[in-house]
Amino acid sequence: MDFNYSEKSLDLQKKLNKFFEEHIYPIEQAYDQEIEDSGNSLHIPDILDELKNKAKEEGLWNLFLPDSEYGAGLTNVEYAPLAEITGKVWWAPEVFNCSAPDTGNMEVLYDFGTDEQKEERLTYIMRKLREVPDPDFVNFIGKCLEWDPRKRMTPDEGLQHEWVVKGLPPNIVLHNPHNNPYARSN
Repeated sequence: MDFNYSEKSLDLQKKLNKFFEEHIYPIEQAYDQEIEDSGNSLHIPDILDELKNKAKEEGLWNLFLPDSEYGAGLTNVEYAPLAEITGKVWWAPEVFNCSAPDTGNMEVLYDFGTDEQKEERLTYIMRKLREVPDPDFVNFIGKCLEWDPRKRMTPDEGLQHEWVVKGLPPNIVLHNPHNNPYARSN
């Protein structure tokens, strides 16, 4: 297997490093200080939205999805050095829409969703995330995609070997890894 970086990955690495030098590193301490001064560890500095818009403008948005319709169209090998770069500053992955739990939620839809689910949900999510999200949309995503399978499934549903993500019809069904891997999925 060839682990050399593709031209596309090398180009994105250069663009990311330049973005960090121009926009992330110069405000790193001020960003952290604004959070500390707010007295709220969950405070999000205003500059984050400005940085997201700059990242979108420079084509550094949603780098993690391997499909060029929804993401940058990179393989894991191509994306790995980009994740390493964005991980140099604890809040930087959010600037590029490459932070948890958003990436995992979108990957589940991309990998396991039907075409209808992708069209209905993933396309909608991606379109909304390209904009500066409004509070109603953030609440919508939080209610629909941040889930705990133990709280969202009851035995009377008859799905003992599956987890069901509820909130967006039709439900997304994932195999429960703690049960028999050879059990038939409904």
